[in-house]
Amino acid sequence: MELARQEAKYQELTQQLQGKEIQVHTVTAGRPAKDLLAETEAGLNLLVREEAQARQGWEAARSRREKAEQGQAAAAREFEVAGQTVTKARDNLGQALQEAQFVTAGEARDALCTAGERSNLEKSIKAFRDKEKELNQELRRLESRLAGRTLTQEQWDAWQGKKTAAEEEYAEATRAASVAAAWLKELEGKHVRWKKLQEDREKLAKLKDRLETLQRIFRGNGFVEFIAEEQVFNVALAASERLKRMTRHRYALEVDSEGGFIMRDDANGGVKRPVSTLSGGETFLTSLALALALSAQIQLKGQYPLEFFFLDEGFGTLDSELLDKVMTTLEELPADRMTIGVISHVPEMRHRMARRLVVEPAQPGGLGSQVKFEIL
Repeated sequence: MELARQEAKYQELTQQLQGKEIQVHTVTAGRPAKDLLAETEAGLNLLVREEAQARQGWEAARSRREKAEQGQAAAAREFEVAGQTVTKARDNLGQALQEAQFVTAGEARDALCTAGERSNLEKSIKAFRDKEKELNQELRRLESRLAGRTLTQEQWDAWQGKKTAAEEEYAEATRAASVAAAWLKELEGKHVRWKKLQEDREKLAKLKDRLETLQRIFRGNGFVEFIAEEQVFNVALAASERLKRMTRHRYALEVDSEGGFIMRDDANGGVKRPVSTLSGGETFLTSLALALALSAQIQLKGQYPLEFFFLDEGFGTLDSELLDKVMTTLEELPADRMTIGVISHVPEMRHRMARRLVVEPAQPGGLGSQVKFEIL
């Protein structure tokens, strides 16, 4: 139930994500919103810089020209006023001289002005002339920098229109970027939620697989079969190691998908074939390896390990080389905490046994069977 609900939520979120992607594609005409915003901002910044530079140049030129014109006008007014003042002063002076009965202005000046007063008047006149000279120089400097350039009202209005259009484009791009950023944030949140749901779904899927495995194992004799398969695998692994030592790493034993034994011929490229294709000696070696591995699983891993195993016959089918390999393997078994008792009529084996129990059959009319213990 929970998995179905989570999968339904996942489908719903996936559809919403696809819808948002279509909306973004429609708004941006298939182009990334970041690229559109970057292009718009770059164009706007260029227009703003050009407008700012032109406006600064025009403002600076206009300011300097206005200052120069104001300075020139002020100087002209001052000059005109001064001229009028001088003319009026001359008239007044002449009239005053006549009225005061002075012959020259010097006589009147000597009579009316002190040396300090004259010095102050001279300084004022000099300051006025210096100011006029300074204003004329500034005017020439501005005219030189303008180099005849002017900015008409139409040009100024055109620049203002470009600035307004650029500002509107920038505002529109900013709004689009804000909407895209909101969508992106929403999608990122949904993506985080989707990842969380995906992780939950994977966890639930793994739990479902484990539960199905347990359900399959515990159905009927499934658990017993599962334990048996594990034991068969462990026995086959141990038997394969013993078989490798006895066959000089030619053969190995494996368990197929149906729980049966198969042989792996490592001397022939690792080809796998059924155990029915083995020869008599190879079959005996494989059976011996399985018997030893099974005995080790049963006898050595119980609560009270027996550590003893009887092996009855089968050695008569072996040639001398295989018999030597088998005996070498059996001689190494005490190192594995297991003692092997071999029951055989093969004479060659007696010479390889350090300790033997020899059973002598009963004689007709004599004693019955006798057992002797021999030590080499």
